[in-house]
Amino acid sequence: MNEKDFSIEEAFQDLEKMIEKLENANLNLSESMEIYKKGMSLLTQCNEALDRTDKELIIIQEDLRNAISEGTDRSEGE
Repeated sequence: MNEKDFSIEEAFQDLEKMIEKLENANLNLSESMEIYKKGMSLLTQCNEALDRTDKELIIIQEDLRNAISEGTDRSEGE
């Protein structure tokens, strides 16, 4: 799944299904490990997506603060 196709909401749903399967299914060790590995990989993708979003929000907040500050500076000079 590439970055454009990644949906964190779908990833969380998939993780929930994996957890259910691990808790409720009669799986052998190999099957359990395979689900666990896929889950950890998905969790890593979720964390990376959240980190990217957090960085974007910080940039937006800084841009907004700068715009407000510039607007205040202009109105004081008038």
